[in-house]
Amino acid sequence: MAQDRHPHSSPRRADRAVEQAVRYAHPAWGARKIACMPERSGIDPPAASTVHAILVGHKRNATSEGAAPASGRFAREAPNLLWQMDFKGRFQLVSGDWCHPLTVLDDHSRFAVARWLPQASYMWKISR
Repeated sequence: MAQDRHPHSSPRRADRAVEQAVRYAHPAWGARKIACMPERSGIDPPAASTVHAILVGHKRNATSEGAAPASGRFAREAPNLLWQMDFKGRFQLVSGDWCHPLTVLDDHSRFAVARWLPQASYMWKISR
């Protein structure tokens, strides 16, 4: 009789409770969002990479076959018909002030029309 080659234990495998929480999480959520969820339930939160591996194992990742195709771009036929603005997040300057960089791109040429680095104190004046 052939001996079973299945391992008796898998010490690096995620806890069953964590795996169940990940499997039954909201279907539209990604690994990073789901990784925060078990912490709310009193379970030690797994790394986002662990959550992603569980989703792949259960065929719930966004890149699996049958996933919806990406929606079309807004590409225009000529320059200056559509510009895109994007805040790039924030970072702290050496002075301690916060900077909120903004870029403006022409959609057709992908040319950076503008880059703006306002400081937080300036942003406060704008919002008042």
